[in-house]
Amino acid sequence: MPLDPFTAHKRSKIFSKRKFAEEITRRQDQHLIDARKIILGIPKVLAQIERNKVLPTKEKAFRKARFISDQAANLVDARIDAELKTASKRGIDIFEALPPLEKKAIWDERYEDTMRGLSGHPIIASDPLIMEQLKFIQSFFTMPNKIREKRAKHVSIIRKVIEHSLSGNRNPSEGLLKEVDRLLARIRQNESMKVKAMDVCVAVSIYADVMERRGESWPTAYRDGMKLAYLKIKKNQALLDAIASI
Repeated sequence: MPLDPFTAHKRSKIFSKRKFAEEITRRQDQHLIDARKIILGIPKVLAQIERNKVLPTKEKAFRKARFISDQAANLVDARIDAELKTASKRGIDIFEALPPLEKKAIWDERYEDTMRGLSGHPIIASDPLIMEQLKFIQSFFTMPNKIREKRAKHVSIIRKVIEHSLSGNRNPSEGLLKEVDRLLARIRQNESMKVKAMDVCVAVSIYADVMERRGESWPTAYRDGMKLAYLKIKKNQALLDAIASI
């Protein structure tokens, strides 16, 4: 299972400010990536989330999944430093000096291995919804190929919407939220949830187009747009499932 989009985005922002070795050293100094403390702390945080009486079951699992992914990433950083070190050099310094593709391959392999290990932890293994939500995060926050195909059929219309959004002093986030509200309120005869899901994804993709014109990375903007949409539709489980299954 690859790193989820939430954790990937969080890490990209952190490591854009500091080099890997510098950031890991800072965390080690603050005891934030002590492997033993991380493993011992996971059950406590999961129990805290579970005790929340306001959150529905799937929202609890969603939050647990994001937390586990974040902690797995921290464990990978700790593992790399421990496993690559030599008598004269720190593991993180050796890792930092490697070619980018080799670093990615090492990190991804360790992450998948760490997630396999964590999934066997009794408190995680006893709650299958957690792993289900991790898979949901992967699919929900990445634009499906079917949306690319739909966009390709409506290039001229999408272009007009983008130009309209860029004109004047319009707020793209507010525009997206209004469009999601409109889609949720719209009632069409025999409209399937899949059609509504496709429309939500297209709206988010146009938001990403607009934000890209303003200097943001398109994949990051799409993730951010889906986060905004999620706030509106998180109680509509049928729509969430439809989006994840496109």
